[in-house]
Amino acid sequence: MSLTSEVRILPKSRVELSIAIPQERMHAYRIRAAERFSKEHPVPGFRPGKVPLSLLLERIDKETLERIALDIAIPETYQEVVTTTSLKPLGVPAIEFDSESSSREGELAPSVVEGPIRYRAVVAVMPEVQLGAYRDLKLTRTVVPVKDADIERALSELRELHAELRRVTRPAKNRDILSVDLRMSHNGVLLENGSLTNHPLRLGDETLIPGLSEALMDLTAGETKTFTLILPKNYRPQRLANETVTFTVTVREIREMLLPETDLTFAKRLGLPSIDELRTRITRELTRQREADADHTFERRLLAKLRENTSLEIPDELITEELRRMKDELTTSLGSRGSSLSEYLDALDKTEKALLIELTPAAQERVAIALILKAIADREKITPSKEEEKTMVHAGHGRAHLKIEKVLQWLKEVNTSS
Repeated sequence: MSLTSEVRILPKSRVELSIAIPQERMHAYRIRAAERFSKEHPVPGFRPGKVPLSLLLERIDKETLERIALDIAIPETYQEVVTTTSLKPLGVPAIEFDSESSSREGELAPSVVEGPIRYRAVVAVMPEVQLGAYRDLKLTRTVVPVKDADIERALSELRELHAELRRVTRPAKNRDILSVDLRMSHNGVLLENGSLTNHPLRLGDETLIPGLSEALMDLTAGETKTFTLILPKNYRPQRLANETVTFTVTVREIREMLLPETDLTFAKRLGLPSIDELRTRITRELTRQREADADHTFERRLLAKLRENTSLEIPDELITEELRRMKDELTTSLGSRGSSLSEYLDALDKTEKALLIELTPAAQERVAIALILKAIADREKITPSKEEEKTMVHAGHGRAHLKIEKVLQWLKEVNTSS
């Protein structure tokens, strides 16, 4: 007799397969179980796997025989049903026997079961993506023009980058570079990594703790000052955010920046024939950056619109796998900078579990977008050419990555408002 099965759709892209194995088929599995048992438990006088079945059945109890038979039967029958129903399972199914096929302890009781062996397999499957509108969304791509003020700002940054530093004895003022000894304490306790010696600070630097530059203005070399500041809400570790911290700062040295003139000498120092050419290069680079920013903004809006127009339920298994991938990416990135995940978590005053919870919304979005783009590519029959595949392989990317890039480019073309 053949298998009988039913498929029941569950929430969050899961299915329950109810499968019944007839006793006639179970008999064949028991014979195979006995053969497996004989290979693992040799009988004196017989080669492994060559022991007569009647003798084997005398040496193995029914419960053991049934357990081995089910170890063979469940994977095979489960896979058979998956194939015939064209399901795309994710991960390993959870197996549960029906009460009529089980004892009170949940173990199979072959001596009691006379009819088919019935079990249920619950497994996540690739979700159905119900695509909404994804063509002619009429999105605009806006490039912010480069203005003269932008060019002057970039020139100013270049001049500061190539400035000469000169030691001065006057009181400190904005844009000076100070070498300081600094101590930070909270409730009388020195903070971890809160003691710095001969540390450089640039007054007016926007990356400094708010209020620090102002507190050090007008100090002279050799002078010490103690003061309190409230740490910003985005301070790390988070437990110190919005806390009042005491600073003790001794100024060792004050240096001022002597900016080069914006003239031919400065242009030649940068390897260019004229200031006009320098401005042209700056304009070209700023334009390139703003083109890239416009592309990024357009793509982000496009993907958000696709997500808004699409309905799908994402199984937890895909989220878990994406979180693992994101964790690996973060670990690799930290390693390339000479750090580690544990050091990163310590700096954030956060556990790995808390980090993964924080990353979950981003993981959900990444999975959703990947599924949506794949569904669009399948519907529109967008596939990379062999030449494109060769190029991507040489660049270290796989076919799936190329398919995503190609469908993204197609979507940008059909959704850009003229």
